Amino acid sequence: MRRIGAVALRCIPLFLCAVLLVGALRAVPTASWEQLAEGSALLVIGLHNPPRSPASAQETVEPSRYAPLPTMPTYPQTAAVPTVNEPIIPPKGDGGGAVSEEQIGGGTEITPTVSVKNNSGRERDFKALLQAGMPFTLTPGEEPQVLIVHTHTTECYMSYYAGYYNADDATRTTDTTQNVAAVGEAIAQELLQAGIGVIHDVTLHDSPQYSGAYSRSEDTIKQYLETYPSIRVVLDIHRDAMMYDDLTKVKPTVTVDGKKAAQVMLVVGNTDTQDLPNAYCEDNLRFGLQLQHALESAHEGITRPLYAVDARYNQGLCAGSLLIEIGTDANTLSEALYSGRLVGRQLATLLR
Repeated sequence: MRRIGAVALRCIPLFLCAVLLVGALRAVPTASWEQLAEGSALLVIGLHNPPRSPASAQETVEPSRYAPLPTMPTYPQTAAVPTVNEPIIPPKGDGGGAVSEEQIGGGTEITPTVSVKNNSGRERDFKALLQAGMPFTLTPGEEPQVLIVHTHTTECYMSYYAGYYNADDATRTTDTTQNVAAVGEAIAQELLQAGIGVIHDVTLHDSPQYSGAYSRSEDTIKQYLETYPSIRVVLDIHRDAMMYDDLTKVKPTVTVDGKKAAQVMLVVGNTDTQDLPNAYCEDNLRFGLQLQHALESAHEGITRPLYAVDARYNQGLCAGSLLIEIGTDANTLSEALYSGRLVGRQLATLLR
């Protein structure tokens, strides 16, 4: 009896602690739990995972986590590419217009798999840059090596395709499951499955104010590069907007394995001046040319001509910077997500 009494006495403090803990937890309001969950979730940050076959859109990858940067937005801890339901096609209303679906080509052919549209006013030997190969390599490890951001995060897509659009169809939304952040997540998931560490930032750089978005995304990129010097690649994912006239939107698509995909355009700043210094201009061009070659070799017609422009687009911050336009505002989200996965897979192969 003495031994049982001693054991009971030793258990009393543990029992009291449990009672107090349960009482404290019950006192936490539901809203506080939601805030706590948001505070503990990260952006969508991935670590080294063993390579495996690409997942379907419904599969969920649970990457390892890094500590979030202060002031950065949170993202669901179990990040997944959203599932797109069968679209509901609204009737054609007043004030909209037509949608012209086509596969866009053109540009100057460098090789059968690479074409360039040089609107920068600066000549480059694009063939020599392509032959020079990748300007960097990724060292296997557990550090984040790729950063995905969105300067114009609220850019979104059509929910249906019927050959027309209506005036009230949204072209921007802050819902990151419906805008270009969802496409960035599709790319991130493919990289994670290939064992490449990824940080996906979903800051709304263009909301509530559109002007100054590039300055705000520049600040975001700098914070990550300073915190994670292992980052070698920075991707700014956008969607384009094209119109033939005031009423006709252009929807660039290509069929890959029997399924429609939004065409992809790689945009590289071809500027390095005293006013706009860009020490990584040629490195970024080499990277872009290699990615276009990889994409076209795997899926003919998936890319539009690489667009070399007289701008910088924050690409002077890292030697592996690209701006990628996936589809236009006339493409469907489903088509854009499919292209995001295709880009992610080829990018993973290229970086490895």
